[in-house]
Amino acid sequence: MTSLVCPHCDSAFDSDKRLARADVTECKLCQQKFVVTQSTLKSYKKAMPEKTTSPSMPHSIEKPSKINCPHCSAGLEGQMSTGQIVECSQCHKQFEATPERLNNTTPVLAKADISPNEVVSRKSKSKLGMLALIFLALVVIFPFIVPDSNPVGADTDTTAAKTTIDPNAPENFFSGWNGSNKELVDLVKSTMNDPDSFEHVETRFSDKGNSLSILMTYRGKNGFNATITNSVSADLNKATRQLSNLQQR
Repeated sequence: MTSLVCPHCDSAFDSDKRLARADVTECKLCQQKFVVTQSTLKSYKKAMPEKTTSPSMPHSIEKPSKINCPHCSAGLEGQMSTGQIVECSQCHKQFEATPERLNNTTPVLAKADISPNEVVSRKSKSKLGMLALIFLALVVIFPFIVPDSNPVGADTDTTAAKTTIDPNAPENFFSGWNGSNKELVDLVKSTMNDPDSFEHVETRFSDKGNSLSILMTYRGKNGFNATITNSVSADLNKATRQLSNLQQR
Protein backbone atom coordinates (compact mmCIF):
# COMPACT_ATOMS: atom_id res chain seq x y z
CA MET A 1 0.00 0.00 0.00
CA THR A 2 1.24 3.50 -0.91
CA SER A 3 0.08 6.82 0.50
CA LEU A 4 -0.39 9.48 -2.18
CA VAL A 5 -1.58 13.05 -2.68
CA CYS A 6 -3.42 13.79 -5.95
CA PRO A 7 -1.79 16.77 -7.79
CA HIS A 8 -5.15 17.63 -9.42
CA CYS A 9 -7.53 17.83 -6.47
CA ASP A 10 -5.02 17.69 -3.55
CA SER A 11 -6.85 14.69 -2.10
CA ALA A 12 -4.91 12.23 0.06
CA PHE A 13 -5.63 8.53 -0.50
CA ASP A 14 -4.05 5.12 -0.18
CA SER A 15 -3.29 3.07 -3.28
CA ASP A 16 -3.78 -0.69 -3.12
CA LYS A 17 -0.59 -1.14 -5.13
CA ARG A 18 2.98 -0.56 -4.08
CA LEU A 19 4.04 2.39 -6.24
CA ALA A 20 7.33 4.15 -6.84
CA ARG A 21 8.40 7.31 -8.62
CA ALA A 22 7.63 7.45 -12.39
CA ASP A 23 4.67 5.01 -11.99
CA VAL A 24 1.28 6.12 -13.31
CA THR A 25 -1.79 5.85 -11.10
CA GLU A 26 -5.32 7.26 -10.82
CA CYS A 27 -6.88 9.40 -8.13
CA LYS A 28 -9.68 7.62 -6.31
CA LEU A 29 -11.65 10.86 -5.90
CA CYS A 30 -11.37 12.84 -9.18
CA GLN A 31 -10.43 9.83 -11.37
CA GLN A 32 -7.56 11.84 -12.94
CA LYS A 33 -4.38 10.00 -13.85
CA PHE A 34 -0.99 11.36 -12.77
CA VAL A 35 2.67 10.37 -12.52
CA VAL A 36 3.97 9.46 -9.09
CA THR A 37 6.68 11.96 -8.06
CA GLN A 38 8.39 12.94 -4.84
CA SER A 39 5.72 15.57 -4.18
CA THR A 40 2.79 13.12 -4.65
CA LEU A 41 4.41 10.68 -2.20
CA LYS A 42 4.16 13.25 0.68
CA SER A 43 2.52 12.16 3.90
CA TYR A 44 -1.04 13.13 4.79
CA LYS A 45 0.19 15.67 7.32
CA LYS A 46 1.89 17.75 4.60
CA ALA A 47 -1.02 17.41 2.19
CA MET A 48 -3.64 20.10 1.91
CA PRO A 49 -6.99 19.45 3.62
CA GLU A 50 -9.36 17.49 1.49
CA LYS A 51 -11.86 19.73 -0.23
CA THR A 52 -15.47 19.18 0.71
CA THR A 53 -18.37 19.62 -1.61
CA SER A 54 -21.96 20.18 -0.82
CA PRO A 55 -24.51 17.62 -2.02
CA SER A 56 -26.12 20.22 -4.28
CA MET A 57 -22.87 21.30 -6.04
CA PRO A 58 -20.53 18.99 -7.96
CA HIS A 59 -16.85 18.85 -7.04
CA SER A 60 -14.85 21.55 -8.88
CA ILE A 61 -11.75 20.31 -10.69
CA GLU A 62 -9.33 22.73 -12.31
CA LYS A 63 -7.89 21.94 -15.75
CA PRO A 64 -4.35 20.52 -15.40
CA SER A 65 -1.40 22.46 -16.79
CA LYS A 66 1.10 21.17 -19.34
CA ILE A 67 4.82 21.84 -19.26
CA ASN A 68 7.92 20.49 -20.97
CA CYS A 69 10.99 19.45 -18.99
CA PRO A 70 13.95 21.70 -19.99
CA HIS A 71 16.39 18.83 -19.28
CA CYS A 72 14.96 15.93 -21.34
CA SER A 73 12.02 17.66 -23.16
CA ALA A 74 9.53 15.21 -21.65
CA GLY A 75 5.91 16.41 -21.68
CA LEU A 76 4.45 16.69 -18.16
CA GLU A 77 0.87 17.32 -17.07
CA GLY A 78 -0.48 18.30 -13.68
CA GLN A 79 -1.70 21.10 -11.42
CA MET A 80 1.16 23.63 -11.60
CA SER A 81 1.54 27.34 -11.02
CA THR A 82 4.18 29.93 -11.80
CA GLY A 83 7.24 29.67 -9.53
CA GLN A 84 6.50 26.10 -8.45
CA ILE A 85 9.43 23.64 -8.39
CA VAL A 86 8.52 20.66 -10.58
CA GLU A 87 10.23 17.28 -10.64
CA CYS A 88 10.35 15.53 -14.02
CA SER A 89 8.89 12.02 -14.00
CA GLN A 90 11.34 10.92 -16.70
CA CYS A 91 14.78 12.24 -15.73
CA HIS A 92 13.80 13.06 -12.08
CA LYS A 93 15.46 16.48 -12.31
CA GLN A 94 13.83 19.55 -10.78
CA PHE A 95 13.12 22.86 -12.53
CA GLU A 96 11.03 25.99 -11.98
CA ALA A 97 7.63 26.37 -13.69
CA THR A 98 8.14 29.73 -15.38
CA PRO A 99 5.34 31.49 -17.30
CA GLU A 100 7.14 30.79 -20.58
CA ARG A 101 7.31 27.06 -19.90
CA LEU A 102 3.68 26.91 -18.74
CA ASN A 103 2.45 28.80 -21.82
CA ASN A 104 4.30 26.44 -24.18
CA THR A 105 1.67 23.76 -24.55
CA THR A 106 3.13 22.28 -27.73
CA PRO A 107 3.86 18.61 -26.94
CA VAL A 108 7.53 17.74 -27.25
CA LEU A 109 8.59 14.15 -27.79
CA ALA A 110 10.79 13.02 -24.96
CA LYS A 111 14.14 11.48 -25.71
CA ALA A 112 13.03 8.29 -24.01
CA ASP A 113 9.98 8.07 -26.34
CA ILE A 114 12.07 7.92 -29.54
CA SER A 115 12.04 4.37 -30.85
CA PRO A 116 15.19 2.70 -32.24
CA ASN A 117 13.56 2.51 -35.68
CA GLU A 118 13.05 6.29 -35.67
CA VAL A 119 16.70 6.82 -34.71
CA VAL A 120 17.90 4.59 -37.59
CA SER A 121 15.52 6.35 -39.96
CA ARG A 122 16.89 9.76 -38.98
CA LYS A 123 20.48 8.57 -39.46
CA SER A 124 19.61 7.11 -42.90
CA LYS A 125 17.99 10.36 -43.98
CA SER A 126 21.05 12.27 -42.78
CA LYS A 127 23.40 10.01 -44.83
CA LEU A 128 21.20 10.31 -47.92
CA GLY A 129 21.19 14.08 -47.58
CA MET A 130 24.99 14.14 -47.30
CA LEU A 131 25.37 11.91 -50.40
CA ALA A 132 22.98 14.12 -52.36
CA LEU A 133 24.99 17.20 -51.37
CA ILE A 134 28.28 15.55 -52.49
CA PHE A 135 26.72 14.48 -55.81
CA LEU A 136 25.46 18.01 -56.45
CA ALA A 137 28.91 19.44 -55.68
CA LEU A 138 30.53 17.02 -58.15
CA VAL A 139 28.04 17.96 -60.87
CA VAL A 140 28.85 21.64 -60.39
CA ILE A 141 32.66 21.26 -60.10
CA PHE A 142 33.25 18.48 -62.69
CA PRO A 143 33.02 20.70 -65.83
CA PHE A 144 35.75 22.97 -64.43
CA ILE A 145 38.12 20.05 -63.66
CA VAL A 146 37.89 18.01 -66.91
CA PRO A 147 39.66 19.78 -69.82
CA ASP A 148 37.64 20.64 -72.89
CA SER A 149 38.25 18.03 -75.59
CA ASN A 150 37.54 20.68 -78.26
CA PRO A 151 39.09 23.97 -77.02
CA VAL A 152 37.90 27.28 -78.34
CA GLY A 153 39.69 28.29 -81.55
CA ALA A 154 40.71 24.74 -82.53
CA ASP A 155 40.37 23.78 -86.16
CA THR A 156 37.54 21.25 -86.06
CA ASP A 157 38.05 20.21 -89.68
CA THR A 158 41.74 19.41 -89.04
CA THR A 159 40.87 17.42 -85.91
CA ALA A 160 38.27 15.39 -87.80
CA ALA A 161 40.75 14.73 -90.61
CA LYS A 162 43.32 13.39 -88.13
CA THR A 163 40.87 10.91 -86.67
CA THR A 164 39.72 9.64 -90.10
CA ILE A 165 41.48 6.44 -91.20
CA ASP A 166 42.50 6.33 -94.88
CA PRO A 167 42.21 2.70 -96.09
CA ASN A 168 44.69 3.43 -98.92
CA ALA A 169 47.37 4.90 -96.65
CA PRO A 170 50.74 3.11 -97.29
CA GLU A 171 51.22 2.20 -93.63
CA ASN A 172 48.14 -0.03 -93.83
CA PHE A 173 50.02 -2.46 -96.12
CA PHE A 174 53.12 -3.00 -93.96
CA SER A 175 53.83 -4.63 -90.62
CA GLY A 176 54.14 -2.27 -87.68
CA TRP A 177 56.72 -4.64 -86.15
CA ASN A 178 59.40 -4.99 -88.90
CA GLY A 179 57.92 -3.02 -91.85
CA SER A 180 57.48 -6.07 -94.12
CA ASN A 181 54.61 -6.67 -96.55
CA LYS A 182 52.70 -9.86 -95.72
CA GLU A 183 51.68 -10.62 -99.32
CA LEU A 184 55.27 -10.39 -100.59
CA VAL A 185 56.68 -12.38 -97.65
CA ASP A 186 54.16 -15.21 -98.20
CA LEU A 187 54.96 -15.30 -101.92
CA VAL A 188 58.73 -15.48 -101.35
CA LYS A 189 58.40 -18.22 -98.72
CA SER A 190 56.36 -20.33 -101.13
CA THR A 191 59.31 -20.39 -103.54
CA MET A 192 62.06 -21.16 -100.99
CA ASN A 193 63.65 -24.58 -100.32
CA ASP A 194 63.46 -23.94 -96.55
CA PRO A 195 60.63 -21.46 -95.75
CA ASP A 196 61.42 -21.68 -92.03
CA SER A 197 64.85 -20.16 -92.66
CA PHE A 198 63.31 -16.92 -94.01
CA GLU A 199 64.59 -13.81 -92.25
CA HIS A 200 63.38 -10.33 -93.18
CA VAL A 201 66.11 -7.72 -93.51
CA GLU A 202 64.55 -4.56 -94.97
CA THR A 203 61.56 -3.37 -97.00
CA ARG A 204 61.37 -0.15 -99.01
CA PHE A 205 58.44 1.15 -101.04
CA SER A 206 57.23 4.03 -103.18
CA ASP A 207 53.59 5.14 -103.39
CA LYS A 208 52.20 5.20 -106.95
CA GLY A 209 48.65 6.24 -105.98
CA ASN A 210 46.63 3.10 -106.71
CA SER A 211 49.62 0.78 -106.20
CA LEU A 212 52.87 0.43 -104.25
CA SER A 213 56.32 -0.47 -105.64
CA ILE A 214 57.98 -2.68 -103.01
CA LEU A 215 61.63 -3.75 -102.70
CA MET A 216 62.34 -6.36 -100.00
CA THR A 217 65.72 -7.71 -98.84
CA TYR A 218 65.76 -11.06 -97.01
CA ARG A 219 67.98 -13.99 -96.01
CA GLY A 220 67.38 -17.73 -96.27
CA LYS A 221 68.94 -21.14 -96.95
CA ASN A 222 69.33 -22.40 -100.51
CA GLY A 223 69.43 -26.01 -101.78
CA PHE A 224 72.96 -26.45 -100.46
CA ASN A 225 71.87 -25.40 -96.95
CA ALA A 226 73.84 -22.17 -97.24
CA THR A 227 72.36 -18.89 -95.99
CA ILE A 228 72.26 -16.25 -98.71
CA THR A 229 70.84 -12.73 -98.99
CA ASN A 230 68.45 -11.90 -101.81
CA SER A 231 66.28 -8.96 -102.90
CA VAL A 232 62.94 -9.08 -104.65
CA SER A 233 60.69 -6.34 -106.07
CA ALA A 234 56.99 -6.30 -106.92
CA ASP A 235 54.00 -4.03 -107.43
CA LEU A 236 51.05 -4.26 -104.99
CA ASN A 237 47.53 -3.20 -106.03
CA LYS A 238 45.95 -1.32 -103.08
CA ALA A 239 42.38 -2.24 -103.96
CA THR A 240 42.89 -5.99 -104.56
CA ARG A 241 46.16 -6.46 -102.60
CA GLN A 242 47.44 -8.54 -105.57
CA LEU A 243 51.17 -8.64 -106.48
CA SER A 244 52.54 -8.23 -110.01
CA ASN A 245 55.88 -7.68 -111.79
CA LEU A 246 57.77 -9.93 -109.35
CA GLN A 247 61.53 -9.72 -110.04
CA GLN A 248 64.61 -11.11 -108.28
CA ARG A 249 67.46 -8.61 -107.79
